[in-house]
Amino acid sequence: MDSLSQWANIAEIFSALTVVFGVSFGAIQLMYYRRQRQDLAAIELVKTFQGRRFTSAIRLILTLPTQCTTSDISNEGTEMEDAAMTVANTVEAIGLMVHQRTLDIDTARNLMGGLVMGSWTRLKCWVEQQRVDLERDDFGEWYQWLAERLLERCDSEDHRAPAHIRERNWKFPRR
Repeated sequence: MDSLSQWANIAEIFSALTVVFGVSFGAIQLMYYRRQRQDLAAIELVKTFQGRRFTSAIRLILTLPTQCTTSDISNEGTEMEDAAMTVANTVEAIGLMVHQRTLDIDTARNLMGGLVMGSWTRLKCWVEQQRVDLERDDFGEWYQWLAERLLERCDSEDHRAPAHIRERNWKFPRR
């Protein structure tokens, strides 16, 4: 009987270890899945910024003066207004992805932080006017949210140096 009790204890321990291993394995796989999802989101982000439509739109928007007015944008014609809409809609989607943690905010900042903040300083008045015209307070909400988070991040990091300065001593890892 003693032997049977020992075998039962061993089986119980083995069962507990199997559960612990299974839960640990599942947690590790979940971490890998999340990282893979963020990597794929970053790849899609790069594709977006390499697209001709967005490139043309952001180029136009960045020709506007900072703190421009809505009339500055409308006076430029429909091409500028289309560019504003393209940039706002694109960054809106990216802001939502960051908020939902599909895309890491540091990755977004490193890939396009300057473009978001530069375009926001030019399009803020236009977005706010669109909210009035469309009677939609949520127009450009994630665009604004992302721009504000990136600006806060820059301020809190004492305007961190750009990568070409910050990472000038970076070396390839040895194989």
